[in-house]
Amino acid sequence: MSFPDVGALWGNRPLMALAAGGFFVGAAIYTTTGYAVPYLEADTTATAAVASVVLGVTQLTGSAGRIGAGALADRVRGTAATASIRVFSGQSGLGAVAMAAIPFLAMPSAAVGFAILGVGLLGVTGLYHGALVALAGEGESGAATAAGQTTINLGGLVVPPVFGYLADTAGYATGWDLLAVCIAVGVGCAVVAGRLATAD
Repeated sequence: MSFPDVGALWGNRPLMALAAGGFFVGAAIYTTTGYAVPYLEADTTATAAVASVVLGVTQLTGSAGRIGAGALADRVRGTAATASIRVFSGQSGLGAVAMAAIPFLAMPSAAVGFAILGVGLLGVTGLYHGALVALAGEGESGAATAAGQTTINLGGLVVPPVFGYLADTAGYATGWDLLAVCIAVGVGCAVVAGRLATAD
């Protein structure tokens, strides 16, 4: 059994740009799923049970977002990589807007906001991995997905403690703003990846 040769991907600039964006998107995904329930309990009128239902609905809309975005990408002009990146960028943009709106929403509007966040954030991972595979060279799909998932996991490791610190010292709103910026940076990386892929 051999392990994926991630080092062989360094020369693939579009793939590296997209994988870099995975750090920021992963940061937002892991932090959102980790802090949604305590936030809703602390800053809205939601009980623990209601907050848990909201998180479940967010996961459900994330699944719907993955299916819908994949179907849409299949109908967008261009290569598989560029089509996936375009839809990923638009979908993540929706996630950034929803994230920025979360601090201003009370229940039940907050539940709707998290449901939209599911579509625009939790629902992007399918296209993200699909684009990585499409950008990879022959025989490198395993390495590409390994690199992409590693950056997502790193984001999920580094940023949640920062969010927690901000929630304790400056309030949850500041933490959600941080995540909105993270998603926006992820979109920027995806746009760069798309342009590099087109240029290549």
